[in-house]
Amino acid sequence: MNYRYIVKRLYILYLIVIAFVITNCGNKPKTSDSDPFAVKAQLSLDSNDLKQYEAVIVADSLYKNYLPQSNDSAVIAAAAYFDSLSSIYPKDADLAYKTARAHYYKAIGEQEKDNIVPACKDYLTAAEIMQENEYSDHHIIKFNGLIYERLGEIMYNENCIRQSKDAFNRAFKCYHTLNDSVALAINRKQIGYCYYMDNSLDSAIIYYKEAILLTGGKANGTATDSKRCIATIYHKNNKRDSAYLMIRDLVRHSSERELSYNKIALAHMFHSDKVYDSAIIYLSDCLTSKNEYTCISAAKHLSDIYSVLGDETKSLYYKNLYSDNYFKEIERSSAKAEIISLYEDFLKKTSHNKKSDVFRIVLIFFACVFLTFVIITALNIKHKKRISDLINEIKILKKREYTDVDKWFKEGMVQIVNDPSFAKMELAKKTSIKSAQTNTYDDLKLTKKEKDAFIENVNRYFGDFLIALAQEYTKMSYDDTLCCGLIFVGMNNKEIGALMGVQYNSVRDRTKKIASFFRQDDLSVMLKKYAKSHLTH
Repeated sequence: MNYRYIVKRLYILYLIVIAFVITNCGNKPKTSDSDPFAVKAQLSLDSNDLKQYEAVIVADSLYKNYLPQSNDSAVIAAAAYFDSLSSIYPKDADLAYKTARAHYYKAIGEQEKDNIVPACKDYLTAAEIMQENEYSDHHIIKFNGLIYERLGEIMYNENCIRQSKDAFNRAFKCYHTLNDSVALAINRKQIGYCYYMDNSLDSAIIYYKEAILLTGGKANGTATDSKRCIATIYHKNNKRDSAYLMIRDLVRHSSERELSYNKIALAHMFHSDKVYDSAIIYLSDCLTSKNEYTCISAAKHLSDIYSVLGDETKSLYYKNLYSDNYFKEIERSSAKAEIISLYEDFLKKTSHNKKSDVFRIVLIFFACVFLTFVIITALNIKHKKRISDLINEIKILKKREYTDVDKWFKEGMVQIVNDPSFAKMELAKKTSIKSAQTNTYDDLKLTKKEKDAFIENVNRYFGDFLIALAQEYTKMSYDDTLCCGLIFVGMNNKEIGALMGVQYNSVRDRTKKIASFFRQDDLSVMLKKYAKSHLTH
């Protein structure tokens, strides 16, 4: 039996399994018209559940109009009623949807009363009910997304970050199915919050930027919140100029609702940078905010600032403003362990049954076989193409005289030396540098702009070889790359120290570190060879 015949048989079997899974798994239960008991049950539902469902509709109306859930007792009764029916008619998808909605609005009522654990239980009940049935209706899929979004918010507020990410990702799948850009933008922002809380700042920025893209450039709350969080991360990463520029622009163009959030973020930056006068001005404005958490945060910052300034009277005054509310928050956060336990139990309950697990394993197995075949085929094609390219390259190199590379190298060096970005380096060569202390040669020290220009010019005339170097040796920092460029153009350690604004010893240590990456002592020779190799591509 040859190889192609085996692959063909496996591929046909793989398609048969997929067809079987699609046609036999996960079908929504349907009521049989020939079953008198089922017909009777349906008639009973139609005649008895309308009155109870009215309570859910009222709750939905209150929620959509930003009004408190004043009919919570009726919603609780409706949830109990539909639960009792669901235990009798477990396969009725319409009844399941009504039951889930009753629990959802019951949870909203509990959340408004700050009963976080009961609210979480009802959201999870709604999620579990909806997961047991398949729905394709737009509004029902959106409802599923809202359940997980609410769960994600609760988990986030209780600092259950892993569970919050899971809930938000489940919501994302629903919104992605609907291609709802508004909901997707909010969802990406919320996941960004989770990564920010988890101190995964690079990942957080990716999600915030994705949220901004999904808003389509519109100035709305999602875009503003995302930009504010990006500015905060920039400040944490010592990109202070970018952070201040972004947050001040937000303050200037904020709506009334967003203004206090942007001001508190700006005040926090001032506080962190010990610009206390400016911080006090913005924090004092934030004390009048309608948002309780903003007021607490502002009072806490003011208390800390006045304590540092030695004004204990004012420090104590502001401490008293936030302490009561602050300790209430600490007491409420004790629900964290119970909420995590509830969510983990939900994940276990909603896992697939044994039959669906078998189908999933079979499907995964044949999918892996097929993918393995595709990958091996693709790798073979790629390998053959690579061999062909190498043969062609060898032929070209044989025909080409090596003096061409030397000529290009010299021309590139002339271009760099003649570029204005090389001016300070030429000056460093002419200056008799006896010491390379930072405060001695301030006129030679390169600015960030000059460093970037120099690196850009080296890359431009030598086939992006510094970029390739940094990609190949991932442990190299920006300053390591700059040092390589300066060594490459012929600067010695004292000159490099003056240009980088560091001591001679620091340059020596850095060159040793770089040499350890390459396992090469003569960096100048190695870098020139590396650059020449890129000129041939």
